[in-house]
Amino acid sequence: MQENNNNKNLVFFLRHGDRGDRSQESYERQKLEKEYDCHLTDLGKFQAQEAGKHIQDMIKKTGKDIKQVKLVASPFLRCCMTAENVAVGLGLPVMNNEIVVDNGVWAKYQRGRIINKKILSHKIK
Repeated sequence: MQENNNNKNLVFFLRHGDRGDRSQESYERQKLEKEYDCHLTDLGKFQAQEAGKHIQDMIKKTGKDIKQVKLVASPFLRCCMTAENVAVGLGLPVMNNEIVVDNGVWAKYQRGRIINKKILSHKIK
């Protein structure tokens, strides 16, 4: 009996691309608006688009429909920007593509490290 691969889901995990606060380019570090939530650099955007193209090639080889891709990202700006640029690399329209922002891992492990009264402008209860 031959196995039907179309019933299986493909899962790809990516880390964000090159980030502004760790860039070797001084102009990228000057763009920082929030020290705790940095942007993706131009190099990082390129890396994410290339990753999207590579994923697209792998999906095509399986015969699956590229339109069924679901992108999930952490709420950090660099991660959302990575997801947007992966969508570009996949050939998906970013405006029509739903990127699910999931703060589960962030909330459990990172919240205490970055959320403090110096960073937030509102009161912490």
